[in-house]
Amino acid sequence: MTLDKQLLIANDIRDTFTNDTEFTYQEFDEWRKLLVIFSNLAKAHDDKFKQGLPNGSFKIYRGGTPNGFSWTLDKKIATWFATRFKLVGIEDNVHELTVTKDDVLWYNNERNEQEVVLLVDDGKSNV
Repeated sequence: MTLDKQLLIANDIRDTFTNDTEFTYQEFDEWRKLLVIFSNLAKAHDDKFKQGLPNGSFKIYRGGTPNGFSWTLDKKIATWFATRFKLVGIEDNVHELTVTKDDVLWYNNERNEQEVVLLVDDGKSNV
């Protein structure tokens, strides 16, 4: 497969994840498989998918369970996600990780969420 085709498929996976998926836990194993495919396809294009990330170690945050794919560089955004269902009695914690660019699949700020996507394992996956 050519590098152009690899980039096209990787972009399709990223765009579908970002624009068409709200609760990835509902299809966790399927998304994990797709993100493994993304990781393999995007290796030659790391610079494109990680633009905007700091060099060295940096902190990322997640509102909800700690084993999700989507994180953020902004603690306020993670806090919003942790408390967005507070009116119906659901309130989650904000989790923090220290990572490097090598830990990240991609960075995306298209929705002003400073989203950082990681390949995580829920402990049950067969991938």
